[in-house]
Amino acid sequence: MTKRVRVVIVTFNAADIIRDCLVSLYSDFTAGLIEVSVVDNDSSDKTTEIVKHEFEWVSLIDAGRNAGFGAGNNLGSNGFQGDYLYFLNSDARSMPESIDRLVGTLDEDNKIGIVGPLIYDEAGNKTLSSYRFVTPFYAVWIAVGLNKVFPLNRSNGKSEIRRVPPDGLTRVDRLLGAAFMMRRDLFVKFGGFDENYFLFSEEEDLCMQTHKAGFETVFDPDAKAIHLGSKTIVQYSTLGIASASWSLVYFLKKHFNNISANMAIFAWEVMLGVKWLIVFLFVRNGKIVRMKGYSTAIKSLINSTYYDNYVRPK
Repeated sequence: MTKRVRVVIVTFNAADIIRDCLVSLYSDFTAGLIEVSVVDNDSSDKTTEIVKHEFEWVSLIDAGRNAGFGAGNNLGSNGFQGDYLYFLNSDARSMPESIDRLVGTLDEDNKIGIVGPLIYDEAGNKTLSSYRFVTPFYAVWIAVGLNKVFPLNRSNGKSEIRRVPPDGLTRVDRLLGAAFMMRRDLFVKFGGFDENYFLFSEEEDLCMQTHKAGFETVFDPDAKAIHLGSKTIVQYSTLGIASASWSLVYFLKKHFNNISANMAIFAWEVMLGVKWLIVFLFVRNGKIVRMKGYSTAIKSLINSTYYDNYVRPK
């Protein structure tokens, strides 16, 4: 019998974290609520061995290559005929009864297309996991670093500066991609994740499509998850820095008019240059890696084919 929820987890060299992730799902599996698919993006460690030999109740899919987060989730979602898809990072853990809570939230209101839980960090602290959409204005805000001091959010349609998660069920623009549940029929209608993204902004794009289709994205703090964060990709790696910039620019070009998007992109390029100079002058640890990351990001934004040809894994 088809379960109501399929949990999809994309892995890449996740041998040190995948056990905790899957163990956290076992009670929901035994209760008959979920099925679990792990899509491995060509790991070179023992990730697939662990899943295959220690978790027989999990469906393991070998992607055969590292096509990115969105492509992996699309592969793991194929063929599912149940109600909801729960996308969970390999460095995240679902807390007891949280999946049932997310299901209940979607069941109660058919206007909700996506719902996400309250997310704790490894130390047990609540983290902010809902944000406003990146607009051309907000892209410049981020570029100059103001988001670190004044994090802009939108809760129930109201723009605000928020540093802590809301207390109750709240309508938001977008959710952190570490853990969120979506209606399967809506996901299929959109054609799944946009596979032009490799890393970053994929979930924001999905939330934007949900918004444009007239559905809501909500944050539900009664459901909970733990997210270790930055365990699957080095934050300041060349790939990470370049992908974050390229994905943001792709998102702007896709969803906003050319003039405003191009103005924001120019500001982003300038600030990447400033960051390169700051690292060159003042940073010691990781200087070469970060300088290379910023220069690669700049090249990717200036040359429309550079990212695909030289940065995105083949």
